[in-house]
Amino acid sequence: MKNSFDFSKLTLNIEFLRNFKHTKTIVKIFIFAFLVLYLYVLFMPRETIYTISGETEHMEIEFAQDIINEWDVSKGLLITNILIDDSIILPEDSYLFVDNLTNVQISINEKSKSTYTLVLSLNNKNGSIGVIEAPDNIIELSSYAEISLPINNSFILPFHGKVYLGNDVGRGVNNILLNGNVRIIEEQLLKDGRYIGGDFPLDIGDRVELFVDSQMSEISKVKGFMKITDNKYYEFIVHGEGDKVKVERLGSSGYEISPSFWYRITNDPIVAALSSVIAILFLLMEFSSLLFNYIKKEQ
Repeated sequence: MKNSFDFSKLTLNIEFLRNFKHTKTIVKIFIFAFLVLYLYVLFMPRETIYTISGETEHMEIEFAQDIINEWDVSKGLLITNILIDDSIILPEDSYLFVDNLTNVQISINEKSKSTYTLVLSLNNKNGSIGVIEAPDNIIELSSYAEISLPINNSFILPFHGKVYLGNDVGRGVNNILLNGNVRIIEEQLLKDGRYIGGDFPLDIGDRVELFVDSQMSEISKVKGFMKITDNKYYEFIVHGEGDKVKVERLGSSGYEISPSFWYRITNDPIVAALSSVIAILFLLMEFSSLLFNYIKKEQ
């Protein structure tokens, strides 16, 4: 009877091990499929908004066609030909309306001690810059113009277009980016929510551009505004969708800013939940392996 009992017990153990191995194979397949799903969720494209803010002495904008690009240029000094003295003082309630693809470089000149002038250097390689609408006159602009605005009070200039922040540091360059910050705001998966995907400081002298694609072949169109005050610099903030920010820094090859997967894991609730499930599955696998080895030793 003893031998019969031992044989029966051995048979049960062998059958259990066979079933266990089969179950373990199924679990491995399930975990592999779950990992593939997890990686897809982790790396899948998201809508990413970049917010870039700071203080600068120089900025360049290529305008898009948008009513937001309407600037008050009252009392500004308009020059349309640098070879001759054709300057005029614009009357009160004069507004600049720019055409699509018009480029403007924005800097501040020190007129005298504690007195500054905002300088807008405009050009359009494709034709007209746009028009200036005054109360009693409409001034048609050609492909070049310069407008100098006295800074008597603080004012805001909104814009929509491609933005180039800062300036190349080199000989003869006096106006540069002073400081700033790049914030990534990323879309949550399957939810109408967002989370901060990183904050990155900018240094004095940096040159910053936001690109639509990871190959950095096209600049993103952004919306933002400048706050002009009685200083040699002005504050700015821009918001735009994109894939990558490129920062050029003197003395280095520069660097790129893009969303971090770590922020997705820690801040996106769905990705965080999937990460927890994976951790539990691996713990169960480790426990099952220990149990399997224990049963084999007991045979």
